[in-house]
Amino acid sequence: IGPLRFKFNLAALPHTLRQTSPIGLSEIGWASMWYSATIMLGMMVGGKDVGWFGVAHRTVMAIHAFVWLYFYNLLPSISRCKHHPEKILQNLMNHSMFITSWSSIFFGIIATVFAQLVITILYGREFEEAAQVFSVLAWMIPISLLSGHYRYSLIAYRLQKYEFYSTIIAAILAIVLGFLFIPQMGALGAAFALIIAKLVNFLLAYWYVQKHISHIPLLPHVYKPLFATGVFVIVFFLLYRVNFWMAGAAAAISFLTLLFAMEWRRIFRNQLFQTPKT
Repeated sequence: IGPLRFKFNLAALPHTLRQTSPIGLSEIGWASMWYSATIMLGMMVGGKDVGWFGVAHRTVMAIHAFVWLYFYNLLPSISRCKHHPEKILQNLMNHSMFITSWSSIFFGIIATVFAQLVITILYGREFEEAAQVFSVLAWMIPISLLSGHYRYSLIAYRLQKYEFYSTIIAAILAIVLGFLFIPQMGALGAAFALIIAKLVNFLLAYWYVQKHISHIPLLPHVYKPLFATGVFVIVFFLLYRVNFWMAGAAAAISFLTLLFAMEWRRIFRNQLFQTPKT
């Protein structure tokens, strides 16, 4: 292999720090946003609320590993788009958001309906009070999956400072909302504080991308899944008193039926991912 050689370019250090520090600080802001609610809940309320919130929070964090893994693999494709016309990036985002919007919103509604069952299976009946918190925090997954397209685009296009701005603002908001919501609502208030902060993070990243990179629309990718979610809710509550399992199955089938009815051309005729050739 040859002798081991160490090279240290001191002149390049300031440039490297300028490029990497916004990402590192953004990670600190991300951790503050996600974990401040648990700390504040422990300090302001304590008791069982902390355990219930912790159970729901840990479960969502475990599922969230898929989110960062997805974008860790998508990031190189986004980076290559920088050297091609805007249409290439828009095409990549279009296909990716189609997949993630339908799948993540379906996950959110399923997790909400079956929250108590999930928590009971994972942690036992002693923690079934955490189900209500889990049904709220579960929506962090679709929000994170959709917002990731904008946040990682900022990083790929070397606009990571804007990703940092959106994250640090959301982290501060999560703390402020925690002070407002937790004393009144306990664990549920902490969950709502986190959800609202994440939505603000989403909107800021979306705005920065539209302003500095390209027009990557959001509404065309979410209105159909949200419509299907509305149908899911209606079907579920119409049949809920007859039989819980039948209601859940019928609602899920109605959601998936609408997916194929509204998107069959895309599913069967189009290639799911089209990335620029290197």
